[in-house]
Amino acid sequence: YFNGGVVAFESGGSGLTGVFANSRWMFKLSGLVQLPLDFNFTWTFEAREGYMIDFYDEKYANVELRDTAVSDKRGSGEDHMPAYYMLNVGLEKDFKITDKVTGTFFCDVYNALNHQAITCQNKEPGNHDEILTIVPPGLLQFGFRVNF
Repeated sequence: YFNGGVVAFESGGSGLTGVFANSRWMFKLSGLVQLPLDFNFTWTFEAREGYMIDFYDEKYANVELRDTAVSDKRGSGEDHMPAYYMLNVGLEKDFKITDKVTGTFFCDVYNALNHQAITCQNKEPGNHDEILTIVPPGLLQFGFRVNF
């Protein structure tokens, strides 16, 4: 059954099933720039090939391999969901409160490009192409941190 096919085992936990994490490439880039007046600008960009699609095969429906996605397309790219990418950025300002206490005002934006990639899609008969999970939309977080 696996001969010549791309194989990905199903991940699970917290009630989420049907995610077959098997990407052939991944890219990550992060950095920090210290700006004047004690401002720090940070970023993290990550991209990867989409997770493998679970092609439901009636012929093997009763076989004890149901927790495994197999594709005979041999890496053509058609057996994976669209590419995933995310950009997170942050800006923070440090300042001194006392000799032993410092504070930081910060603002972080997660998924700044608001790219909502599909991470799990139902491929079983009757529910074909039903979207099960996506990457959450952009999120803005700001706050104050005290270090002592």
